[in-house]
Amino acid sequence: MKHAFLIIILLGLMHLVAKPVDDTDIPPIEIVADPFTKIKDSRIDTVEEHREFQGIWASVDEQEMIGYYRELAIKYPQNPEYQYLYLRIQDSDVCLAQLPSLIKQNPDFYWYYRLLAICSLEVCKQDSLSFDADDPDTLILKQLKEGLLRFPEDSHLNLALFYLLKDSAEHQEISKYLLGLHDTEIITIHWLNITDYLAQEADTELHDILYDRLLEESVRREHLDPRQEREYRQRAHDIFLRRIIDGEEEQ
Repeated sequence: MKHAFLIIILLGLMHLVAKPVDDTDIPPIEIVADPFTKIKDSRIDTVEEHREFQGIWASVDEQEMIGYYRELAIKYPQNPEYQYLYLRIQDSDVCLAQLPSLIKQNPDFYWYYRLLAICSLEVCKQDSLSFDADDPDTLILKQLKEGLLRFPEDSHLNLALFYLLKDSAEHQEISKYLLGLHDTEIITIHWLNITDYLAQEADTELHDILYDRLLEESVRREHLDPRQEREYRQRAHDIFLRRIIDGEEEQ
């Protein structure tokens, strides 16, 4: 979404008019809701823009926003974009109950897989998600892997599979999910859990690969002088190696 458009929204002024589209696209929209007022020639017609708008509208009137997207989902039941946009603002348990059938209907729709990854990870943190052979949750794991085949570079899918399987799968499989983490924000947020796992497996090579991604992003954003990159890399490697050695000595 254009920065100017976001600034206008944040000032509390908005009018949305979507161009005519067919039923396979996001349907036309027109929203006029207090405290928003009309702004000529503004529109939202992508999933990304809708996601941003939901967050902004929720800060003003969450219930009105939820009601609006509920109506869109009901009005356009065959439109995966609106099914997703309504589902993502509901509880994780609700999402996990509905997503498997929605994915079967639209197996190439990326946002369903992303939401499945986020919600399964959230429920996993509550220690309420299991994968017994006869458990219906097994379908969730299967669909996450199917999603990864379609979107192999997606960090949300790789992260979810890392958490869900790190205590049961072989390290060779888990390492593939960690190598699939390219979003440095996700790597940073989950760095402690990732390094806990890698220390347990004594995998310095994978640690260094992921740490390099953080360094490269810091340099790109000019948060780190490129001349310091080698020093930081070596220091992180030494600290991680010492952690592994200390852990082995305690056993």
